[in-house]
Amino acid sequence: MAAILPRTVRRAAQSLRAVPLRGAGHLARSLGGVSAACSNAGTASVEFVPWHNGGGILHRAASVDPTVVVEAGAVVHSGAVLGKEVVVGSGAVVGPSVSIGQSTRIGFWIFCRRGWTG
Repeated sequence: MAAILPRTVRRAAQSLRAVPLRGAGHLARSLGGVSAACSNAGTASVEFVPWHNGGGILHRAASVDPTVVVEAGAVVHSGAVLGKEVVVGSGAVVGPSVSIGQSTRIGFWIFCRRGWTG
């Protein structure tokens, strides 16, 4: 068993290196939150702003309680509603028109799309 574990870890690490890493901006565009016309950094920066609590970004049209934590790399799209004491994990994407109730934690790299309510 001890000999198998290092090989498994090594293979997992190699497969992770083979996957290209993409930033939160790419995720936002791929989910349709940023239109094709707004795919350049200048226009997208007008629509999305950094959140003061956690380092993530959110759309100006999102409704976010001041107690919400949006961790680094997370994106909150337009029309999203985040209640009191919500935590959006690093790399997570809250799609357009998604509502998340108070005291909810959205995990690492979770994608919340329209029609989903937490």
